[in-house]
Amino acid sequence: MVFKPSELTPGVGAAMVEAWHAAGLPSDVLQVLQGGRDTGAALIDQDIDGLLFTGSATAGRHFRRAFIDRPGVILALELGGNNPLVAWDDATDPAVLANLIVHSAFITTGQRCSCARRLIVPEGATGDALIAALIDLSARLPIGAGEDTVFMAR
Repeated sequence: MVFKPSELTPGVGAAMVEAWHAAGLPSDVLQVLQGGRDTGAALIDQDIDGLLFTGSATAGRHFRRAFIDRPGVILALELGGNNPLVAWDDATDPAVLANLIVHSAFITTGQRCSCARRLIVPEGATGDALIAALIDLSARLPIGAGEDTVFMAR
């Protein structure tokens, strides 16, 4: 597998591959290739089995068009999901719902494509109570450096 990280964060990509190798993954299984758009273009022109991409919808459209005549290539595109979370259950304790919402939105510091991005609540007392519980819980989340015991790393 060849991993081409964003040219804006090459150190993160290199450190991630180094961590995989330090954990025992053979270097011939995962390699990092640094570069910008030209490097990515050269990679997709190769005889590849698949492309897993996280980025913009514009780039995703480009990849979809580039592979239209290559149906054997696995194409997995994560193009910035906008996942709504509907919290409409007025029978559940607002603190319990707030806990679920916080985990959905903020676990992994929100850096997961399946994290909740929008919250939909009913108008009135039920929605107000949920928002208040969510604000209260969010204000108490331990946030700090990654080596600390925290809920979210800065």
